[in-house]
Amino acid sequence: MAEIESAGTIGPANPDDKIKGKQTGITKVNLKNGWSTESKINQEIEIEIEQSGLTIPMKIKSEISINSK
Repeated sequence: MAEIESAGTIGPANPDDKIKGKQTGITKVNLKNGWSTESKINQEIEIEIEQSGLTIPMKIKSEISINSK
């Protein structure tokens, strides 16, 4: 079994979008067959949306777990 760590930043797709955050994760890979057996990804994102003259700030914190058999 091998573990692969990942880390990155989340940014806007368009210059006018107000989004920022980070993502980290670990994926376990079976070295015999090359298939991933488990992944855990953590995200922390801050978004600011403007709607009908109001500014709505949001903070999203999520953990994603994937298990394969």
